[in-house]
Amino acid sequence: MAGCVTGKRCFDSQHEAEQALIENWIRFHHQPGSGPQNVYLCDDCGQYHFTSRGPMNDVLEDNMSMIKSQRIARDWESKLR
Repeated sequence: MAGCVTGKRCFDSQHEAEQALIENWIRFHHQPGSGPQNVYLCDDCGQYHFTSRGPMNDVLEDNMSMIKSQRIARDWESKLR
């Protein structure tokens, strides 16, 4: 992953960025309207970044039930350690 003048984390493809966005939502317990909502192709570096602006990404929205399930599973896993 090359760096970007924006200082944001870079992803090589839209798919990679969307998968990372889902993981970010699982890990940090974002709620709709907060945190990163979508991904975009950067004009500066040609790679993808997260953005909190604009509508929620369709892939993120379509995976909300899985995100909630994964959050519960990870919460229990951390409690049982």
